[in-house]
Amino acid sequence: MKDSGKIKSMALSVNYNQDDFELLDGQWLNHQAILSDFNLDTKDAAIAFEDGIKYFGEIFSFRLQAKHDFTASTDEISVIPVLKNEERDISCSGIGLAMEKVLDGMAL
Repeated sequence: MKDSGKIKSMALSVNYNQDDFELLDGQWLNHQAILSDFNLDTKDAAIAFEDGIKYFGEIFSFRLQAKHDFTASTDEISVIPVLKNEERDISCSGIGLAMEKVLDGMAL
């Protein structure tokens, strides 16, 4: 994330083609939150802070596993954020998605 602006909470929804991938796990990378949760069943994550903070850099990590072999996929993998400062929704400067392919336990 480039810059969240001042926020008190954030929610993320992970979207992908469930025919091609299985979601294995996910975790927030900020350890200063008063609440941080990831629900594998609903594919949603939430984090909250006692005081408003500016949130930036790497914020969340999740792992997907391919259900079958394929050389290329046109399916989109996306993460949709909802940021709040108290009860007001705010927009962020941008969230990027970085991917890493792992074969036989080795990262490429």
